[in-house]
Amino acid sequence: MDQLLQPGYHPRQPQGQQQQPQKPLSSNPHLPWTHAPICTHSHSLNSLSTKYCVYTSQTAFINGISILTTPSLAALAAEHLDEEPLSIFFTPDQFDEWSSQPRPWEIVDIPGKDKGVVATRKIRKYETFMVDQAAVMVDLEMEKGVGLKEGMRLLKVAVDRLKRPEVVREMSGRHAGALKEGEVAVEGRVEEDVMMTNAFGTSLGEGSFRGLFPLVSRINHACDPNSFVMFSNSGFSLGIKAYRDIDPGEEITISYLLLGKTHSERQQGLSRWGFTCTCALCSLPTPERNASDARRARITRLQAHLESQFKSHAYNAALRTGEEIVSLMKEENLTALLADQYVVMTRLSTAAGDREAAEMWAGEAVEVLGEMGFLGTEWREEGRWGVEELLGAFGGRGVYE
Repeated sequence: MDQLLQPGYHPRQPQGQQQQPQKPLSSNPHLPWTHAPICTHSHSLNSLSTKYCVYTSQTAFINGISILTTPSLAALAAEHLDEEPLSIFFTPDQFDEWSSQPRPWEIVDIPGKDKGVVATRKIRKYETFMVDQAAVMVDLEMEKGVGLKEGMRLLKVAVDRLKRPEVVREMSGRHAGALKEGEVAVEGRVEEDVMMTNAFGTSLGEGSFRGLFPLVSRINHACDPNSFVMFSNSGFSLGIKAYRDIDPGEEITISYLLLGKTHSERQQGLSRWGFTCTCALCSLPTPERNASDARRARITRLQAHLESQFKSHAYNAALRTGEEIVSLMKEENLTALLADQYVVMTRLSTAAGDREAAEMWAGEAVEVLGEMGFLGTEWREEGRWGVEELLGAFGGRGVYE
């Protein structure tokens, strides 16, 4: 399992003796899927008789992909089965460097955490250093519509049809077949366990999905993480970028929760994964942790106050509130939230008629959004991202109507 996920993998240079993908025959009536869909129907009153199927392509992506969804969303998914994530997350120069260098991370045993990922060289701030593609995607409406037992049966079929089902199953402590005392074996329980504890929320068209990205799922949580996840537009691929410089030997972490929560909110949110977080932020001495929580709680209160000021057109007062929010966010190292706040400040300054301030805040927003990868590869071109361009693309982020 770990060999399959180690950084020697490259889609143009397969590692070792890998199983050849099943090639669809021209007579295959199910193209682009390599298997006949297996279907069921919803029995929920909200989606009565809606058809849900398992659609699998063994020739797509790293390990093939199985999607559990409706025929209409499967047709939309089919348009993205040839997606190449390297062309999405890298410039041509970055692609050349990525192709010629060993991957800057490895999967290792982490005491108290089972597996984890550590850096093998210094990873630069905002560097994209890992890419992955979904192996299984499950429509959340299907989960509600067909019931747990039927959903687990279809999920097992979905995993069975992948090129390497073990890549998914070995992420569960149940994969060896051991049952807890009094527990009864249930078809699909291993696969359900993996999806519930390792999947990311993603989307396809208007649908919401759980997406299992086997490589990225090896990255552990921290409430003040050194890395973040960036999805492709299709939702099938993702890249991992560094929030800050990461030293060799340092564990790579992402946040499983939205940033900016207090300690108690974080622990409650993480309970679904069955662990108590002991990251550096959660392990602060009590006085420091309480001070951090107080700042985070104040950010939440000030954001509600800013909303009220915005709606009442008290733009100058809202700008003063926003400046305090920016200061608190910087103190809490909430880089991702700062990007949205800078856009808010740009819009408020524009509404207040202060062009100079709007340009200043727009510059701050563009710098963070560009470095994080949200503005494409040519974002530094002169005149490409001014106030109007920024607000046209991101004016709704964090802004109140």
